[in-house]
Amino acid sequence: MKSRLSEVAIFPKQLFLPGSNNKTLKQQQDMVEKFSRDLNIQGAEAIIGEMPDYVELASTHFDETGVRLFGKDYGFDYARTITPTGGTDVASVGHFCADDGLGVCDWDRDDGGGGLFVAPLVVPKP
Repeated sequence: MKSRLSEVAIFPKQLFLPGSNNKTLKQQQDMVEKFSRDLNIQGAEAIIGEMPDYVELASTHFDETGVRLFGKDYGFDYARTITPTGGTDVASVGHFCADDGLGVCDWDRDDGGGGLFVAPLVVPKP
């Protein structure tokens, strides 16, 4: 899979939406929709990205800043994506450590976890 072919913005100081852990994917999607409305940026919207979007974003951010998104500064937490991995699971990206690199795993879309958040991406509206 390829990452999206557009500009993507994040808020590194608040990568994850507060309180978005321990939620289902649907609940997280609702939170991102509200976040998008509250942004009120003409021509842009907030979304939950695909797995390759977060992988490329973490790599690019590290190359440019030396800081690992999803690393120690971010509690080694994961961002849920909308990328299906089989059954009711979707991919999650996180736990970016120096020894093992960036982690990609799957999680049931109808189940939340303490370290499984949503990290909205701000992208141009189609």
